[in-house]
Amino acid sequence: MTYVYVNANPAYMDENQEWIERSAKLFEAGSYPDKGVEFEAADLERLAQRFGEPVPVLIEHATSPLELGRLTQVWVEGSELFGTVHLSPEANALIERSDAKSLSIGLSAELDSIEEVSLVQSPRVSSARLFSGSLGELVDWRSKFLALRRKQVTDDSSRQLRRWIEEGKLLPAQSEFARVLLESGGTVPFGGDATPVAQVFARFIESQPPHRLFGEQVPHFESAEHQFSPDEREFYQRHFPSVALPDIARAREAR
Repeated sequence: MTYVYVNANPAYMDENQEWIERSAKLFEAGSYPDKGVEFEAADLERLAQRFGEPVPVLIEHATSPLELGRLTQVWVEGSELFGTVHLSPEANALIERSDAKSLSIGLSAELDSIEEVSLVQSPRVSSARLFSGSLGELVDWRSKFLALRRKQVTDDSSRQLRRWIEEGKLLPAQSEFARVLLESGGTVPFGGDATPVAQVFARFIESQPPHRLFGEQVPHFESAEHQFSPDEREFYQRHFPSVALPDIARAREAR
């Protein structure tokens, strides 16, 4: 689901000034050990909801008398935070010439609001960057990213399924049902937390002992029946028709 939070531009951004609008990826959910925090999708939504007046565009989080532009709009898509940046024509031309597109957001001390967004050389989120003036590049970039992520999920689940089948923890006939659960993006309550369905299912499979249907029971059944000679089979089938030959074989083995 997409959440969009829009704030009206201040008057000085509308009067006697040309602004170039560019879309950008700003941030994403994940673990940030250097800050000692972990951001979830809900945290990104709170950042977006608290977004008030447009905030400045800086260079390497340093204040400057140069007027580069403002972050004027933010929205959340899944576990990623996106925004709209308005740049002055001069700043946009400089950015284009230098190919400086990587971004990093500056948060408040409480990590609950956006105070600025900066052009940086080494972004904390490697994919945080400015896109072209239209949303076309953003849409194209996201479609490529999602396609790669889907392929990665499919490849990972295929490897996992092969391993479980080889270990005897999953029957080949069960593999397509298992794939649906492994590739599910949902969560379920588990251990007091919202846990991915794929993780819960993997723990369930890993906790099972190996299947021995093909390794022990069927060969034992066949070998027991073939212990009888043709004459013996004829004798038992004629005089004890209600008793299965494997049962007779097991009774003989138990003596």
